[in-house]
Amino acid sequence: MVYSSAKSAVLAPEQEAVTSAAFADYWLSSYPRPAASTRSTYRFAARRFARDFGDQPLATLTRAQAAEWAARHRWAAGAVRAMFTDAVNKGVVKQNPFARLRLPRTRGRRDLVPLSVSDVAELAAVAGRVHPGRYGVTWTAAILLLAWTGVRPGELLALEWQDVGPGTLAVRRSLSQSGELTPPKNGFERVVALPKRAADALLPLQSAGASGRIFVAESGRPLAYWMLLRDWCVIRKRFWKSTVHLYELRHFCASYLLATGVSPKVIALQLGHRDGGQLVLSTYGHLYTDEALRQIRSAVDHPCPGEPDGAR
Repeated sequence: MVYSSAKSAVLAPEQEAVTSAAFADYWLSSYPRPAASTRSTYRFAARRFARDFGDQPLATLTRAQAAEWAARHRWAAGAVRAMFTDAVNKGVVKQNPFARLRLPRTRGRRDLVPLSVSDVAELAAVAGRVHPGRYGVTWTAAILLLAWTGVRPGELLALEWQDVGPGTLAVRRSLSQSGELTPPKNGFERVVALPKRAADALLPLQSAGASGRIFVAESGRPLAYWMLLRDWCVIRKRFWKSTVHLYELRHFCASYLLATGVSPKVIALQLGHRDGGQLVLSTYGHLYTDEALRQIRSAVDHPCPGEPDGAR
C-alpha cells in the first residue's frame, strides 16, 4: 500500500508512486499552517486538487497540466504550489511543476467593471427565487445590505440586532471562515451609515423583541461562512454573470458612492479602511476621474451666489 492513513500521517517507502489524492490528504495532516484562515484556504485547495487528479501519481504531474489547472483555479494555485514544495522537500517528487508558472496577471480590482444598481436589484430578486420562504428574504436582505453599506461578508455574518440604529450600523466584529468571531479587519470597529434601501431590506427579518444574530440559516442557527459561500454559488448561477464574486457587492458600494460625488476619505471610513481614501482612489480612481472633472466644471461654470456677472 502506498499510503497508510491521514491519522498516522506516514507515507509508505515507495513514495514516488503516491497518488495525488493521497499526498493531498497527507499534506493537510502533516503540514498544518498556523492561521486558521490559511488552513481553511489550503484545505479547499488541496481537496479540489485531489478531486481533479485523484489516482494519478503525484510525481507524474507535468508542468503543462499544472499550468492548465492553475489557470482555471487561480485561487488555489498558491496553496498547491506550497504543497508541491513540501513534496519536493519530502522526496516524493523531484521538482515542483507549479513553480514559476508566470501566469498572465490582471490588475485585480483596478480592472473591475462594477455592478449596476439594476444588477444589484436583480441579484436580490434571484436570491428570493432560488431560496424561497424566509431564507430567501434573509438572502435578499444580505445582498442589499452588502451592496448599500459596503460591509465585508464576515462583518455581515457577525451583525446582531443591537448593532442596528436609526440610520446607522455598528460594525464591531467579524466571523472568519473557520467560525471564529474576531474584531473587524485591522481591528477597526466603526459605525457606518445604514441607507434606507438597506434598512428597509432588514424590516421583514425583524420580529418583536428580536435579538442575537441578524442573519440565520433555515434551522434558525447563525449563518456560517461556508453556508454563505455555498448558497451564494447557487444564486450566482442564475445571474447573467455566473462568476460574480460576493465581494463585488462591496465594490459596487464604493464605485456607486464615488460616482455620486462622495469623497474617497468618507468612503474609506464606510468601508473600514484606515488610509484616508488612498486604497479607494488606487482601486477605483478610473471611476472617480469623470466625477471629479464634472465637479470642477460645475464649480467653475456656475457663479457663486452674489458673484458679479462680469467677474468671469
